[in-house]
Amino acid sequence: MMYRWLLMSFMLMSEVLTAQTASPLFSGVTLKKARQTSRDWLEQRTIRETFSMPFNAENESRYQSAFWAVSQFHFDFPEVMEGFRKTIEGFRTAGLETRRSCLEAVHALNPGHIQPLLWEWLPRETNPKVFAMTAIFLCRQRPGLAEEIQQIMARRWPDYSNHPILSAFAEQHSASATQSASELPSTTSLFQHQKASATRNVYSFQRSDRNQPGMAIIQGGDGRFMRDSTGQLIVITQLARSGSDLPFYITNGNTPQGIFRILGMGVSRNLYIGPTPNLQLLMPFEGNWSEYLLPEYLDSTHPEQSYLSLLPENWRSYRPILEAFKAGKAG
Repeated sequence: MMYRWLLMSFMLMSEVLTAQTASPLFSGVTLKKARQTSRDWLEQRTIRETFSMPFNAENESRYQSAFWAVSQFHFDFPEVMEGFRKTIEGFRTAGLETRRSCLEAVHALNPGHIQPLLWEWLPRETNPKVFAMTAIFLCRQRPGLAEEIQQIMARRWPDYSNHPILSAFAEQHSASATQSASELPSTTSLFQHQKASATRNVYSFQRSDRNQPGMAIIQGGDGRFMRDSTGQLIVITQLARSGSDLPFYITNGNTPQGIFRILGMGVSRNLYIGPTPNLQLLMPFEGNWSEYLLPEYLDSTHPEQSYLSLLPENWRSYRPILEAFKAGKAG
């Protein structure tokens, strides 16, 4: 299957490697018995018990916790569907975080039968992010709704083109989106450009279907790629899909395409993952431009041009490469 997605991260790899810790890769929570005990607790107390309760202000925080468990572990049984129904029917009085967490879990499980409830709610939604999350689900269920949804969006937010999330939704569902995503520029020009700048890079290539694993390779400042002792290219199998499979411009969505700055190494604090070393990445707008951009590219008055200047000329018109820029802008 053709790779049609690129993530490029950059900084001196020597700095990254020296920041790695020697913590043991072990977490008791990840052992089989502990995982089963935790899963049983989440299923019985966090989900089944919670969704048997009425949806109201008193139980709203419990519903949020239950939706977190659903989106992370993909629990799928009748009580979850009942929780979706009660919550969506109560969206009028539900808080923003409750609506958002419910929709994130909806995306994780993709239950088509709740489409009518969300279609009825959509014109009433006042928060742009939650509107977009609802609209994305409806478009995945029925792609033909995209035009009508954009008309609803334009009536509620006449200036939606200036909103980072709503404009990203509109662009994603435009007629030219699929075509522009398929016209991937030459990767050879990208590799040569980075060699000329003498930066060290990690490239992550992913399939359009994020359920399939991608791969990462490392390029040194001299332009050569890292190889093992036998001379074989080092290829690291990698996933870039979120639990919800939401698009890049939504919180907890899939990893966006684009350029990330590597700040150093960290160790996961998530007990369900364990103390695994990882790269600490920075997107545009997550910090100061002086943290994200190298000094020779620094121009805070024209951020998009500064971002694109990191790429060779033939990559600057490839719109999908701006996803990291847009995701950072969307917060």
